[in-house]
Amino acid sequence: MKTQRTIILATIGIAIIAGLLFFGGNVYAPQNSADTTATTSPVTGAGVFDKEGNPITINVLPINVPLAPDMGGEIIFPPNYLAGNKITIIEKIESLRFALKKNPADSASWIELGSYWKMIENFKKAEAAWTYVTKLEPTNFVAWGNLGFLFGYYVHDNVKAEQYFLKAIEVAPNEGYPYFQTAEFYRDALKDISKAKTILDKGLKALPGDLGLKALRESLNAL
Repeated sequence: MKTQRTIILATIGIAIIAGLLFFGGNVYAPQNSADTTATTSPVTGAGVFDKEGNPITINVLPINVPLAPDMGGEIIFPPNYLAGNKITIIEKIESLRFALKKNPADSASWIELGSYWKMIENFKKAEAAWTYVTKLEPTNFVAWGNLGFLFGYYVHDNVKAEQYFLKAIEVAPNEGYPYFQTAEFYRDALKDISKAKTILDKGLKALPGDLGLKALRESLNAL
């Protein structure tokens, strides 16, 4: 009787894990935004299999963390999208969805998935994927910069775009690219050369040897 009860409890435990992983296509991430690394626990045999039918190990995050954005659903393309490109993008998105079920704390996969959503003009899911990365890794300047680029050049919300670009600089003041990206936004989207020069001067103060920042700053002198 004791053995039977143990088997029943174990079966219920596995079912709960599987349900948490796949209900609604959601995954989990750290609740505290100060955490830059998610701690996962490997679980094998929770109902997920590879193409050959073998059970795979899934990294399960603690259940007391917020749900990740839902990346499931139909993949819809803009009108007149090339058929050959559609096949490639569908394969990429499905592959990344699978990878994130296996390891929901993989920030690189979230960033890449957001890029594919942007390519097919699903800006809501692109925003959701990159925003989630900022929760997994608050100092990930690539995610903040991607959000700035999305809102500056596609959603056309310059207020939010500027906030995201400046956040990228705030979290990574010793990286050259956030300054470069922000200066281009000021030059191209806002048509504000003064702001572009100011942010480049700030970047060159932090990174006086950055050739990319120097070249862009010099090009602005002619404008």
